[in-house]
Amino acid sequence: MRTLLIIFSVFYGLRLLIRFVFPWLVRFFLRKRMTAFHQGSVHQNEARKEGDVSIKTNAKRKQDHNDGKGLGDYVNFEEVDDK
Repeated sequence: MRTLLIIFSVFYGLRLLIRFVFPWLVRFFLRKRMTAFHQGSVHQNEARKEGDVSIKTNAKRKQDHNDGKGLGDYVNFEEVDDK
């Protein structure tokens, strides 16, 4: 009987813990991420003046794409007639 009481109390204790603590933790981490995201966007807007145009390119990606080293081997296939 004592074992059932312990299992029952642990079950309801975990249930209450999940019901109240888990939502609080989720809210805490979401607020933290939202403030970090907001501060990042404000920082980006302050760096540029109104009306300025900026084009961001990735020069490394263009070089990798144009040098052709990672493309693999060329294989010449011939059609075979089945007769």
